[in-house]
Amino acid sequence: MRRHLPSLNALRTFEAAARHGSFKLAARELHVTQSAVSRQIRNLESQLGQPLFDRGNRTVSLTEAGASYLPTLSRVLDEIAATTEQNFPLFSRKTRKKRLKISVEISAAECWLRPRLSRLRVAHPQLEIELLLTDSRQNYSFDQADVVIHYGSGNWPGLHSELLMKLSEFPVCSRKVARGNRPLRQPDDLRHFTLLHEESVSLWGLWLKGAGIPDIDGTAGPILNNAALCLDSAIAADGVALGDELIAGDHLLAGRLVKPFGFHRHTDAALYLLAAPELLEYEEVAVFRSWLLSEVEVFTHACRALQEGAPYPQDLFVM
Repeated sequence: MRRHLPSLNALRTFEAAARHGSFKLAARELHVTQSAVSRQIRNLESQLGQPLFDRGNRTVSLTEAGASYLPTLSRVLDEIAATTEQNFPLFSRKTRKKRLKISVEISAAECWLRPRLSRLRVAHPQLEIELLLTDSRQNYSFDQADVVIHYGSGNWPGLHSELLMKLSEFPVCSRKVARGNRPLRQPDDLRHFTLLHEESVSLWGLWLKGAGIPDIDGTAGPILNNAALCLDSAIAADGVALGDELIAGDHLLAGRLVKPFGFHRHTDAALYLLAAPELLEYEEVAVFRSWLLSEVEVFTHACRALQEGAPYPQDLFVM
């Protein structure tokens, strides 16, 4: 039997506008312009031969015919959505509510990503995220996450990997520590200061060896659980921590920490964004990837001065 139906796209648009009581909110849900919503509804009203909305001054309300039409349309569209999700999970995965699960290394999450999430919410209010925290030694699983932000060499067979930042390590401390009674002007001066360790003492040993001062005891000093604790302790003038552009950058740019001298050690691992290739086409992944790369570009530009072979700020010891 041939069915005589109005435009299905127009029906979907009307149902959203009627449910919200707003063309603007319907446009946001459908990811179209408000004028496109208005055009679709006018088209539907023309096909049906009578108005579905009463238009007021910046307000709309359903006519009697529109109010009568809405319950059936909502029920039918709900049934179509439920049947589609049950029988076609791949399609449903691409189009359902945009919640993105991100596996991210703890220090990257606490020191860099978390402070920027408010900007993500403002730019993309339709995107909901869930952070799954790992440490740099943990394996991550795409059974739980849609995308991964992780340190590594870039060699992940079968995955899409995208370089976010190359990193280098350097000591950081408070201005009070750097310019105290015994100024911290060169790497050899570190023998007079407390070294703050993130999880283990190995990183300070590598940095001191690279700086040509292996006679300093790189194992002395407190071991703290993560990078954020180390940096908080350094800000409190408890000692000197090792940082990199990613975890210490915001503190340095804001003046909470300083880089007392120019030598830095390039790390073995960089920060990457990882995803299964087939997930790249999903809207929530594409939106997050685009936002993340934009944030990285702005941040990397701001951090250029931190990578120079000089203290930061360069006038640190100018009284």
